[in-house]
Amino acid sequence: MAIGTKDEWTDDEWVVKRSKEEMLADYADFTDRVKAILNCVKNADVWALFHHKPARTFYQTKPRICLIGDAAHATTPHQGVGAGMCIEDSYVLSELLGKISSADELEKAFHAYQEVRRPRVKRLIESSQEAGWLWDLEGPEGNDFEAFERNATTRLHWIWSHDVRTDVERAQEMMAIQPM
Repeated sequence: MAIGTKDEWTDDEWVVKRSKEEMLADYADFTDRVKAILNCVKNADVWALFHHKPARTFYQTKPRICLIGDAAHATTPHQGVGAGMCIEDSYVLSELLGKISSADELEKAFHAYQEVRRPRVKRLIESSQEAGWLWDLEGPEGNDFEAFERNATTRLHWIWSHDVRTDVERAQEMMAIQPM
């Protein structure tokens, strides 16, 4: 299968070796131009991609741990924003930590960070899964390429246009009013 989704991954490995011939057979019905491009592929391995829900909580108090990035909210690579989300997490959390004056206030900072970041990364995880279906022609658009183009050209604006400074402001407001 060239692109697609399976209900389960049964192989022990996350990357399975595959021959170029097997890969080309998956694309037998594609145009000669696509087949010529694929003929240049040197490594036709199949990679497993897994869908994970975000961690139930991004922090705990004993011992003190706060998760960021993929440790808190791993996502598939279909939108190419995993590293960016980690940078956003780091920015928000560092701004909050910069406002506290003692270790006793860590829980308040961690809680505000989680409350502000969790909805955005939850949406990102869901959107990335949808993007995978879109790119694999398994989404509601199927192989309707006009619908595919509309979706593909508009789906990332909410990610790109987000101002993470508003997350910081919201989280700082939460810290100011949160009794812990």
